[in-house]
Amino acid sequence: MDRNLLKMRSFRADRWIPLMACIAIVSSTACSSSSPTGVACTDVTVPGLTITVQNASGAAITDSASISVTDGSYKESYNLDGKTGGVVNAALERPGTYVVIVHKEGFAPYEADGVVVTKDACHVRTVQVLAQLQSASPS
Repeated sequence: MDRNLLKMRSFRADRWIPLMACIAIVSSTACSSSSPTGVACTDVTVPGLTITVQNASGAAITDSASISVTDGSYKESYNLDGKTGGVVNAALERPGTYVVIVHKEGFAPYEADGVVVTKDACHVRTVQVLAQLQSASPS
């Protein structure tokens, strides 16, 4: 009788070991990647900068503005075309020290110098830049 009980226990253990191995494999690969520090990271792409363009009264400027983002020799350029609501995500997953310049006809240029984007174990930490454009002085 004890022998049958032993067979039954080993049979159940044999059934559970492969299941537990599968669970361990699936849970270890559920996170897409990990950082060098062993922190589980996601696959999302995080912008280093989120730039919002507004006029002096806070209304969104949604088109006909050009934005340049530079960090040394690195440069990104954007043109607002009415589809983004005056918001641009830039410097995707790229830490650095940026200069943000916004031009729009009828407004004085906007410049933010020394905008620092840092990175944690997995992604950059997004910096919000509010480019509030002032009307150009008549010449």
